[in-house]
Amino acid sequence: MTYRSFKVKYDTALNRKKLFRRFKPLLLAGLVAILPVPGATACSSGNTTADANASKGANTSIGNDRAKKVILHTVSTMDMVDKRVYSADLEASSEVTLYPLVAERIVSFPVSEGDRVHAGQVVARIRAASIKKSIAQMQAEIESLDQTIGSQKRELERSAALYDKAVITQQTLDQMQSGYNATLAKRKSLEASLGQIEVSAGNAVLKSPVDGFIVGKRLEEGDIAQPAMPLCKIVSVDPIRIELGITEKDLMAVQEGMDVELKVSALPQSVFPGKIIRMLPTVDKATRTNEARIEIANPVITAANGSHGGHLLKPGMYGRVEIVVARRPACVAVPSRALMVGTYVSDNERQVFVVDKNGSAHEKVVQIGVQNGDMVEVTKGLVAGDRVVIRGQYSLRSGDRVTVLKQTIEETGR
Repeated sequence: MTYRSFKVKYDTALNRKKLFRRFKPLLLAGLVAILPVPGATACSSGNTTADANASKGANTSIGNDRAKKVILHTVSTMDMVDKRVYSADLEASSEVTLYPLVAERIVSFPVSEGDRVHAGQVVARIRAASIKKSIAQMQAEIESLDQTIGSQKRELERSAALYDKAVITQQTLDQMQSGYNATLAKRKSLEASLGQIEVSAGNAVLKSPVDGFIVGKRLEEGDIAQPAMPLCKIVSVDPIRIELGITEKDLMAVQEGMDVELKVSALPQSVFPGKIIRMLPTVDKATRTNEARIEIANPVITAANGSHGGHLLKPGMYGRVEIVVARRPACVAVPSRALMVGTYVSDNERQVFVVDKNGSAHEKVVQIGVQNGDMVEVTKGLVAGDRVVIRGQYSLRSGDRVTVLKQTIEETGR
């Protein structure tokens, strides 16, 4: 061992002795304080246990007697509406595409996009000069044939007289009769062709078949019309049409003639009434839905000058349709927040807490029906006048005493 290491160990031991001498009185005093005094241990332990039990009993008593603070709602009756709700795309009640049947130049196309037209109104005119010339030519040919037919008829009559006198043979008479019949057939063919050309001439004037608005105009005056290229479309937006796919579970409830209410995102404060006008007799195998066709009256917008300014509802809008299945008067109803979520016997059962006259809350299972807004119909388990908890019920147990902070009686449950 070197002198240096021996010196370090000696100094360390010397420092420990000095520290022990300095703090020895304090260590002895602390040891005496923590040692138990004979004869006092049992007494102290008993008092401590008694105090703890007393404190526990007091706390338990206070917990049992403390009333839970709740807000109540007095059950009342109100008229309810049983509805089925579906999303819907708005469509035009009719959409007609105008095709030209004559390949000629457009000489008049006075309407523009968005213009309102009436049934029978002329929308466009196509040049028909060549058609008129063809009509005149055929009429001339028919007049010429009429002359020929008259001449052949007289000749046939003379030949019949000569045949009776045995001047000509039967063969000669038959040849003259065949020529006469051929001329008559040619005239009929010309008349049919003339009728077709006259129809084509009529097709040079295009008229609107329905009341509606011009959309999708593709050609202008001076363009060459082609039978395969549409001129424009005419859409009728009053009434608006909706096609819904009714699910199988609602098939027995939804019937033709039922009232519906339409709400659209663009007009959230407005409700548009309508009716189911047709229920198709088959169910779509792919979607398992039955198509229902609905018509909604489309209100007119009055322009600043008092003229027709269009309609509120536009094809292509998205909305929500509520089908009124039944109207139920004087139904027992509660706010939806009174109903507690949990596991029940069936889907239409919920749990509520009812407060009696003594201020005690009791759990009840009720059966529910339709929901209108925040109010839910209760078909079994409650009567008008019952008081149900609408706030604070999740901390309750059956039999708990409650303190009413507020009690509402409005049908809305506010």
